[in-house]
Amino acid sequence: MDFRPATRKNPYYDCSFIAYVVLSPIMEDKQSKKSLTITISTLSMLPIMAAATVAPILGEFQKVFPDSSDLMIRMILTLPQIMIIPVSLITGKLSSRFRKKDLLIIGLTLYIIGGLTGGFIPNIMALLSCRALLGVGIGMIYPLTTSLVADFFEGEQRVHMMGISSALNNLGGVIATLLSGSLAILSWRAPFLLYCIAILVLIETIIFLPKENKVFSSQKSSVNDGLLSTLPFLFGIILLNIIFYTTPSTTSMSIRELALGSSLFSGLMLATQNFCSFLTSSTFKKTFSIFGKMIRYVGMFLITSGYLLFLSVQTRWTLAISMILIGSGYGFLTPYYLVEISNSVSEKSRTFALSLASSSIFLGQFCNPIILTALQKSLQIKMPVAVSLLLILPFTLLMIFSDLKRSKR
Repeated sequence: MDFRPATRKNPYYDCSFIAYVVLSPIMEDKQSKKSLTITISTLSMLPIMAAATVAPILGEFQKVFPDSSDLMIRMILTLPQIMIIPVSLITGKLSSRFRKKDLLIIGLTLYIIGGLTGGFIPNIMALLSCRALLGVGIGMIYPLTTSLVADFFEGEQRVHMMGISSALNNLGGVIATLLSGSLAILSWRAPFLLYCIAILVLIETIIFLPKENKVFSSQKSSVNDGLLSTLPFLFGIILLNIIFYTTPSTTSMSIRELALGSSLFSGLMLATQNFCSFLTSSTFKKTFSIFGKMIRYVGMFLITSGYLLFLSVQTRWTLAISMILIGSGYGFLTPYYLVEISNSVSEKSRTFALSLASSSIFLGQFCNPIILTALQKSLQIKMPVAVSLLLILPFTLLMIFSDLKRSKR
């Protein structure tokens, strides 16, 4: 229906004019919200692509850089994470002084430079330098993307968007791992071209992201003014990612050792894991309404079952089932922690709290090869997956402690 008043000759001019004045801002607001949702969704896909692009070809790096240790090879995957940690915290503070849109544009530019140049370097040290720059970019993008969800959405919409954001993060991993494994057939350098996707996201951010923060709902959720209440959740995120990141950092090498396939199959398995995380995260609002806070234990049960199966992998099918279980569990747990953290602090502290959350995610990922290598040597355990299973015990105890502490309040 066209509400625009073309002429005063129209007998319904007065009514249509009033309708136009009243409904036009609402229609514009809905369109603005739709564009914002799409922008946040595409931004959410970028962080995981940093790791997903190189994870399927870690085995290839062993051939390209034969003099490098296994730890150095794994650092190609995890070095961005250590850069993300301080940058995320700094970005959380800067967001109170500078516009988030401007910070995102800077972060996306660094992401593009660090990602693309990695495919044109001559040695592993230069590659690690590019990965570090990529980490700086992600350290700016990830907390701001998550805080945009908390800024613009509240209540059930926030739970829904946190789930969608986590789901699309994993979908980015699905796309990146599949394409990376395929492009690696041409050359180990070819997968780095996938970072060109960030150029499109940069253009979209410049055009559609509002300059000023705006909340679409006037409802206010109950929050805690302090950050201390988020500590159990932050420790939980760190442990979760130390446990989970065993598969991205070791699957490619395990497939090569067991002679189960090439880098293409490795990419397919990691894409399967990320796709299952995508499915469970995208349905998080519904499953959370069914299980409530018990969804943490559901997710941990799935991850534990997946790693137990991984220990006895001899065929492609058993590997695929284990990746499905692990990915599904992770897809439940990540949005749960983000929602709990965003609801536990005041609006003023929310961006910094979510910066701490993103730092915790990447701190866990970075610590994975270091902690697993140290525990493997000290406990004389051959398989990294077995160490991850041991770490599930303190993770579960932390969840129980958190529940007991809440019940006393």
